[in-house]
Amino acid sequence: FFFKQKTAYEISTRDWSSDVCSSDLSTGRVRVRKPNLVPSDVTAPAFASAGGAVEVRWKASNTGDGATFSGWRASVALGASSDGSGAIVLGTLDRAEAIAAGAEAEQVTTVSLPPGMAGNRYLMVTLDVAGQITESNESDNAAVAAAALEVRAPDLVAGSITAPATVVPGVPFEVRWTSRNAGTDIATGPWTESVSLSSDDVVGGDAWVADMVVSDPLAAGASVERSAMVTVPVDGPAGTFRVVVVTDRAGVVAESNESNNGAVSEG
Repeated sequence: FFFKQKTAYEISTRDWSSDVCSSDLSTGRVRVRKPNLVPSDVTAPAFASAGGAVEVRWKASNTGDGATFSGWRASVALGASSDGSGAIVLGTLDRAEAIAAGAEAEQVTTVSLPPGMAGNRYLMVTLDVAGQITESNESDNAAVAAAALEVRAPDLVAGSITAPATVVPGVPFEVRWTSRNAGTDIATGPWTESVSLSSDDVVGGDAWVADMVVSDPLAAGASVERSAMVTVPVDGPAGTFRVVVVTDRAGVVAESNESNNGAVSEG
């Protein structure tokens, strides 16, 4: 069985001062007052790191003629479009106090950005996201920040691999390469860069020979020359191989592009 809740309004001659309704006893008419929550002035820092925290502020205005009750919820979402379409919810904030008719309240919360994303994104605030308050207008609960939030992330890329033309199994030889942060944010370690041998010019399915653990951070736009002494196992395969270097082999750094970590030597 399902029961639908009904709302009843009772006219009293003794006390009719209310934020909910008013009446004209000469005509018997009742005026129901409803709140209307409207967000505005959504602001945040100009930029933030992917995977990091960002403080979001906004105004919650009650443009209706009735007060809200306490306990309604606002949400903060992030999307790539300035119209808020396709935004994903990052967090919510519960309002503990009521907002009188015609009044406004400053609200602030801290949300965490998803790791790995980069570029301009737009924050959107939606008031009464759970529909807990009956409003005079249910279509104006959302507002998008006027300014985009630049989300920054690192992007580790390997390149410029050099090695001897001929090596002897069991005898160490030096491999050199360049690690570059092509992203917009600092890369913080530690992460692992690996050296492998490949029979083709494609990264993947290669014969691993050495790892290097990198502890120092790498600033956005910076590059560093690295080298490692590696050894081909005595019982390893013979033939002609290319050297493959993969930065962040274990995927511990959240990057804006996870598909360009590997490089293959020329020749």
